[in-house]
Amino acid sequence: MGDQGPRRKPTLLHGVVCLTLNSAKNLPSASVIHGVFKKLTTDPYVVLTVGDVKLARSRVVEDDRSPVWKEEFRVDVCCAETEILLKVLDKDVRTGETLGRLSLCCRELAKDTVIGGWKTLSSDAGVTLNSHVKFTLSYIPVEELPDSLSVPYSYFPTRKFGSLTLYQDAHSVSEVYGAHAPRNCFEDLYNGILAAKKFLYISGRLDPATRLLRGQKRSFTLGKLLTRRAKAGVNVLVLLWEEETKLQEIPSFQEFTQGSAATKEYFRGTGVKVCLADRTKAKLGFLKKQTAGTCYDHNQRFVIMDVPDTTSASDKRCIAAYMGGLELSAGNWDTPDHALYSTLHEVHGGDFYQPNYKTSPQLGPRLPQHSVHCKVEGRAAYDVLKNFEERWKKQAGAKKSLLSKVNSNKYVLRGSNAKHNKWSVQVFRSLNQDSAIFAKESQLRADGGKMVDDGIHRALVHQIRRSEKFLYIETAQFMGRCWKGTTAKNQHLVALEIVSKICEKVFSGSRYAVYILLPLHPPG
Repeated sequence: MGDQGPRRKPTLLHGVVCLTLNSAKNLPSASVIHGVFKKLTTDPYVVLTVGDVKLARSRVVEDDRSPVWKEEFRVDVCCAETEILLKVLDKDVRTGETLGRLSLCCRELAKDTVIGGWKTLSSDAGVTLNSHVKFTLSYIPVEELPDSLSVPYSYFPTRKFGSLTLYQDAHSVSEVYGAHAPRNCFEDLYNGILAAKKFLYISGRLDPATRLLRGQKRSFTLGKLLTRRAKAGVNVLVLLWEEETKLQEIPSFQEFTQGSAATKEYFRGTGVKVCLADRTKAKLGFLKKQTAGTCYDHNQRFVIMDVPDTTSASDKRCIAAYMGGLELSAGNWDTPDHALYSTLHEVHGGDFYQPNYKTSPQLGPRLPQHSVHCKVEGRAAYDVLKNFEERWKKQAGAKKSLLSKVNSNKYVLRGSNAKHNKWSVQVFRSLNQDSAIFAKESQLRADGGKMVDDGIHRALVHQIRRSEKFLYIETAQFMGRCWKGTTAKNQHLVALEIVSKICEKVFSGSRYAVYILLPLHPPG
């Protein structure tokens, strides 16, 4: 199916595009494509784009003019374009050189929903080549996708009969709510750490001087608390982000640095094992590796531990995971009052954080921190545990053997209180194989031969499409685009899906409200 001219009208593709890429044969020699700069091998890979957005990229098959890929891609789409472009490229030091291309009509794909078989490639100049590619491309419109609460094709499935406790901020002021007071996240976390007997895993940022309990309640600092648990025989493993040390010398970047190296040094010889894990990217040049390691954080913040089983007399333990905006560092203990000045010499004495203004801990204002957290028990907590294990095995180096053996023979994979085990919970993350050794590859997305779990983005798109009355988003950062003309190397659909849903409701005459709450000065 070749080009059909520039006068075609755009066709809306809103749903899922599935590509099964099989093979190609008789591709041009790279030495011909590169001209005077002779290249000895042809190393083909395929990129599928719609407009300026990359939908899929295959792995590179080295030195093969008749490559076999056998890869599958399932990608959410929301765009109005005339064509989908499939290009076979040759891997080069600088950039991919075109070996052949194929233009596919969006209108025909939306009408027939399946295009495939052996197709003839052409050059960038439009010359038909004696080269062919075999694939199947299908389209599922959004109306035909499953309308389920569970997000399909996810690495972690929905887990039933678990326990879920929701928290607002680090501490909810109990006297305000009286008998209906919610539980306090940092207080529960402190008690959970004290009660752990087997293992305690932490991911995120951690300041040993942080106190989880404030006011009249006497407590250890987080550093002393973890040290005591390690000396009591608990396997305490901490996975911290390793920021680039040179950033600490730049004033505008000082707010990013959280002293991970200092935290590791604090725990030296205490029994607490700390791994500094940067955001690495394999098989990239020096500059790109430095950019990834400097500017990106895994943004996984959780604490996992074993807890007693209160529903039986068994000696087995249960698993609990605290997660959310769980920053265990300076300035993150806060209440729904979000005091700016009145607590500087009380509960926030010695715990001041303000990166946006030049001020002092004596004068204020402090930067308020509003977050939501949760505690999960049951198989969903076990999924959070498996995520930690996959990351630790990849990033801990010589320490990777320190993980405890956690399985159903030694632990009860349900909530610790049967009366509360009524929740269905599904865990999502954003992670690729640069940072984890995945236990399985099913339900992962391939990108250039690299396996990626883009569960958070997939879940957001799925639930926005399901929404009927309103959408509420509260977050520290919000990125995305909903217009044409801006080059994007990947497909981030959240903003587009929101606009699409609004248009859908406007055309149907139905009420729909969107609320997006962002901080005026997000930290960092």
